[in-house]
Amino acid sequence: MADGEKKEKKARPAPPPPPPALATAALLVRGAAAKVLGLRPAASGGELQPLWVTEPGNAKITMSLEGCARSPFPKDEAHPALLSAIEAAANELVRANASVSILEIARSSAEAQYGDAMYEPKSAKSEILRLAYIAGAILVEIPANWSLCTKAGDCGELAFHTEVDPGSKKKPETMILLKNKKLMVRFGVACPNAAGIAAASGDAPPADAVKALDSATVCISVPGVDSDVSAPSEALAAKRAAPSVSAAPRFPYPSKDMPADTPAVIYWTWFRKALGRRLRDAAAAAKCTKSDVLRDPSVAGLCRTCAETFRSSLSESEVAHLECAPVSAAWLSGLLRNLEFPRVEGREEEIDDSGVVWVDGNVDYSETLEKFGLKPISDALLARLEKLTVGRGRVKSLHPWLRRGIFYSHRDLDQLCDLVEKGRRFYIYASRGPTASPSHLGHLVPLKMAKWLQDAFDAPVVVQLTEDEKFLWQGHWDPENGDNLEKFGSFTNDSVMDIIALGFDKKKTFVFTDLDYVGNMYPNIVRIWKATNYRDTRACFGLQGENNIGQSAFFAMQAASCIPSSFQVPLGEDDLCCLVPCAIDQDPHFQMTRNVAGRLVPKSHPLAGKPALLHARFFPPLLGAGGKMSDSEVNAAVYLTDTADEISNKVQKYAFSGGRATAKEQKEKGADLNVDVSYQWLRFFMEDDAELERIAQEYGTGQGDFWNTSSVKKRLVEELQKIVGQHQQCRKKVTMKEVEEWTQVRRLKF
Repeated sequence: MADGEKKEKKARPAPPPPPPALATAALLVRGAAAKVLGLRPAASGGELQPLWVTEPGNAKITMSLEGCARSPFPKDEAHPALLSAIEAAANELVRANASVSILEIARSSAEAQYGDAMYEPKSAKSEILRLAYIAGAILVEIPANWSLCTKAGDCGELAFHTEVDPGSKKKPETMILLKNKKLMVRFGVACPNAAGIAAASGDAPPADAVKALDSATVCISVPGVDSDVSAPSEALAAKRAAPSVSAAPRFPYPSKDMPADTPAVIYWTWFRKALGRRLRDAAAAAKCTKSDVLRDPSVAGLCRTCAETFRSSLSESEVAHLECAPVSAAWLSGLLRNLEFPRVEGREEEIDDSGVVWVDGNVDYSETLEKFGLKPISDALLARLEKLTVGRGRVKSLHPWLRRGIFYSHRDLDQLCDLVEKGRRFYIYASRGPTASPSHLGHLVPLKMAKWLQDAFDAPVVVQLTEDEKFLWQGHWDPENGDNLEKFGSFTNDSVMDIIALGFDKKKTFVFTDLDYVGNMYPNIVRIWKATNYRDTRACFGLQGENNIGQSAFFAMQAASCIPSSFQVPLGEDDLCCLVPCAIDQDPHFQMTRNVAGRLVPKSHPLAGKPALLHARFFPPLLGAGGKMSDSEVNAAVYLTDTADEISNKVQKYAFSGGRATAKEQKEKGADLNVDVSYQWLRFFMEDDAELERIAQEYGTGQGDFWNTSSVKKRLVEELQKIVGQHQQCRKKVTMKEVEEWTQVRRLKF
């Protein structure tokens, strides 16, 4: 090569054509965008970025907004709703499953019938045009090397990539660039390997159908953007309600051990992503939050929530898919993970002293989970628990509270399962604060779970009675009579009797009171005090200057109970792990324990001393399903000492109803199960899953034997009378001698 002569650059090789599924999906996106934004689907262009080369199943399309019928164009805050509407419209075209035609027509003939409707800005306009037509979507000239699916539904559900990794400075790859008058959409398909054809097939569309597609008019109203609509248009709602050719899933729901690149896993992964965004967008349009989506985590419950609360019913195809999926609170939480829900104006949000998030007087469990950094109890973890318990023949089934998502999050429960699989043992810790009032049903939740865990894992249990805590917060002193510490100590016997009546294994259970046993734990208590600063304690417990110093120090009493060396005689092992079933508001307290636990155990401890935690939702009071049961309102609780008549009277008179105001309205709309206390209590105490689902279906629709509040309350009364009656019979058999034996410091047998 002569000096000064420039080296000739080699032309880049053209990228391979898009796979048929992505080429077909791109046409559907163009057709959907035209309907939502008021564009000409062909004239707006559709340049594809070949992401499929490095990321199979994905592509990125860019369209022009020139000539958009939405004028003035909505502001930036409305763009997410527009993008969601385009995604939903594209998936409606998928579900419609129209035939895809490939036509070869002389240019003069095509122009005579359709004008320039099929041309995009870069059309070749050859003498023989190669056109693609999808009814209801688009007629457009396509490249000679493209193949397309034979049916619009063959590509599977579409999912737009709208999220950006937290902390990333990159812009979303799906967005509207108003200044540049462009729409960019990065999308994936559920069936990326769908077959296609390149040969001409199908019939030419009638001219009036193409004219309608090319009219550049807004065909879809968008909730939150169009001022005259607060829910999907009647036409779209009717379309969703219509039977779909492709309603049934194309593949069975994959097992957990299937490779990630198998068609079934790819298909269901995209369905989950698309459904998650669909639910997020429906909730946002209805000014609802993530907790509204998770409030009734079943197929029937999700259908009710979408139809009644979001006013955006699930399509037949979505319902058909859900009926084949393992829908649960954990499964739904997984769909919504990493999806940002907009803050809803007019909904009051507050965080209580324990860090629990409340919205309009109801606990937002999903937000609390994310705020605390907890893990949801996943389907995979439930399967492991079932294998380690039911699979070993110790219990007949997983506890209903696990199956129904009442215990819904955890810390290190998965690691504890790892240890059990290797043959390691652990112990269970529970506590009860004795009071003058008798125990109520809410007090049983952590204790009954501890009892089931003992049976299921053949594990020892220690139960702490914190009469000192009650004295520090509720006790008093006066000059003449002194303090009333002994009064709180006298309440412990009743609590011990209730615990014994629950059926724990005496050989594996140690019940102790702080005042009696504190000397055994005191070395660990001192170590915990030394490792904990007052600033953290004050922040965790919401303490102020007027709080007594005992309240600041008490945390160490419960923390020490999670350290195995506090039970040298009962347990005899310093490296046993600890599992704590507790209500969600207790997590911050045990998190403080986890922060210092490593200083109190040998290096051989598998979890560095940290107790594993199993978190429960609150057991609601009779007066309303949104809060937490308390001792302070006698009519809000059912006590373990209540008679059958008292139980019936409380439920019939005070249980908050989600039923409608009139029988006619109840039969038309059904009850709101999310707020109905009788139904929520049945979720806690009814063993039979099939009967519970029947009640939910009939009461939620206003049909069948359980169509009204009265019938559901009657069924709840029967269940509670049986549970409380059985407990009272067991408690009658407990003697003071047994109380002494259960509280005696002794070596447990496990």
